Amino acid sequence: MKTIDNFSGNFLFLSNFSPHSFRDETDTLWRTNEHYYQAWKTLKFSERGRIWSASSPGHAKQLGAEVTLRDDWVHAKFYVMENGLNLKFSQNDYIRELLKQTDGYHLLEGNYWHDNIWGDCNCDKCCKTPGSNWLGALLMNLRKEIINGE
Repeated sequence: MKTIDNFSGNFLFLSNFSPHSFRDETDTLWRTNEHYYQAWKTLKFSERGRIWSASSPGHAKQLGAEVTLRDDWVHAKFYVMENGLNLKFSQNDYIRELLKQTDGYHLLEGNYWHDNIWGDCNCDKCCKTPGSNWLGALLMNLRKEIINGE
């Protein structure tokens, strides 16, 4: 099977940093899925608000590393990521079609920033340890649901 292993350039839409905004169940408008994901690491409204207003997804990620983690985050993070992806792709027709066009490709969030939970880091330090690639798995599952009309 062919693989897309870099979520940049023509495949930036697969990245949590892609500039595709969406509204959540509370009608809050999120600039990126990275903003959404990082904000839901905490239940403190003030910390979540700082992340919501971050000027870039990179800044949102940085702020997310400094928040008071919610007690259930180790489990909730998977639901939060899946929900954010569902919202992002359901509210942006163009990238939903692009996701469908990746059918037949394995989606692998290759990276160099040591993220072996959501992707697979290929730096010298991590390359011998395969990543879990949860982001790729969630995207492929979502793609399947979209194609099957679920």
